[in-house]
Amino acid sequence: MGVALGVELMAQGAELAGHLNRTAESRRQAAHRLGVPGAADLHSLANREPVLWLLTVPDASLPGVVDALSPLIEPGQYVAHTSGATSVSVLEPCAAQGAVTLAFHPLQTVTAAPAPELFRGVSVAVTPGAAGAWEAGLRLAELLGARPFLLRDEDRALYHAAGVLASNYVVTLAWLARQLFQRVGLPADGALEALLPLTTRAVENLREVGIPQALTGPLMRGDLATVVRHLSVLEREAPKALPTYRALGGATVDLLAEHALLPEGTLSELKRIFAQPTPPDPSDSSTSPKGTR
Repeated sequence: MGVALGVELMAQGAELAGHLNRTAESRRQAAHRLGVPGAADLHSLANREPVLWLLTVPDASLPGVVDALSPLIEPGQYVAHTSGATSVSVLEPCAAQGAVTLAFHPLQTVTAAPAPELFRGVSVAVTPGAAGAWEAGLRLAELLGARPFLLRDEDRALYHAAGVLASNYVVTLAWLARQLFQRVGLPADGALEALLPLTTRAVENLREVGIPQALTGPLMRGDLATVVRHLSVLEREAPKALPTYRALGGATVDLLAEHALLPEGTLSELKRIFAQPTPPDPSDSSTSPKGTR
């Protein structure tokens, strides 16, 4: 996240005073991408008199970094962390030294090789510290071409959980689906290649028509028999995937119910099927579609 932010901010004219990295290799890679030499330690970085300290370390490392940084803070400097779930209060030792603090979290996934303009159009959650720093967060987001919004500190963990569901767990679901494809004979690389157009189209449908219109498949059709066959074969062939399928199926039924997309009788039957500890017998006529649309 830190290098990606640095690259984009510098592309918009920001001057990078320097960077500090955990290992010599990460410092070398960052210096190569940023074109700015890394600092040996916090003291040497502080000597460059940065206006903004941007802390992009893992959540568990934040308290230690803040404790080490706070004695070096000059009044009026800005200190921001980019954690999604961590409270802005973790920066309080810096605020006590006169820093203006904020949490600044771009709602974006960043890999080791981020794409150009990665943050353009992306939402950014800004939580100002006690001194208030909304304007600083707004200016920083505007430099990135991003869309800032104000997030209450007490809502950060719930907000971040939503982001994990929408991003990280998509990868987990692709991994589970790839395993099932491998069970039917596709190689691992071929299985992922086969799945990606389906996943990509689902995301594109979300962008184009939204929720619930983007939903397709057997639950959307009220196809009870197919759902039962899925549960039965997963219990037999891939039992570790069954709880995930059942949980997501139950959540999808809630979505269908919220938007009244199926008759009440079909929704009740689907809820009963997903609540059963053992999948129904696929040959049971009671799981045939009734009054579906």
